[in-house]
Amino acid sequence: MMVADLAGKTRDWLRERREKLDLFDETLVARQDNPIYLMGPLLYYFWLITVVTGLLLMIWYEPTTTGAYSSIERIQHEVPLGWLIRGLHKYGADALITVIFLRLWRMYFLGEYKKPGELSWILSFLGLVLGMISGITGYLLIWNQRAFWAAKVVLTTPVYFDELPIIGNLKFGSMIAYVFLGGPAIGQATITRFYAIHFGISLVLLILVEVLFFRTRRKRMN
Repeated sequence: MMVADLAGKTRDWLRERREKLDLFDETLVARQDNPIYLMGPLLYYFWLITVVTGLLLMIWYEPTTTGAYSSIERIQHEVPLGWLIRGLHKYGADALITVIFLRLWRMYFLGEYKKPGELSWILSFLGLVLGMISGITGYLLIWNQRAFWAAKVVLTTPVYFDELPIIGNLKFGSMIAYVFLGGPAIGQATITRFYAIHFGISLVLLILVEVLFFRTRRKRMN
């Protein structure tokens, strides 16, 4: 009975919050003469730009330890408008993270995280975390010295959790590092995993969001 009651309360909680869910400030039409309420539409536009330019970059990018950097050089200097596509992808991603930060700042200081806006707040924070993961994985794909050592620092960090009492005995930190590394050291398996994660996060989330808007018949923008 306790499990059934908990499941019922959870469904009721989600149902009430889902009705007020606001992914891209699409319900704040009356306020969008104020730039602070345009964070949602900007988030969607920058996200779309990042995904589209990322798909274009996939045509020329080579996710291998021997060809990654040279393919970046080729995109930058030889592919027609490659420099523009790469620039839009890079700065679009930076703008996306900035806009998510600003939107979370607005939601916090204006109390939009309070009932019934908790679900929008949680999803926005989750979007920030996933966006930062996508950014970190994308940084390695350049495969130069700076990217290599930055990735090494990031992938070494989880191992330190193994030094904590009780939790450390489970060796979760080492397991997480190994999953991302794909082996004992950074190599081809690492760049393959980072490439899949970097591409998968944005594309899968965008598909899920589009399915949500299609099923609910809600407008993405107003």
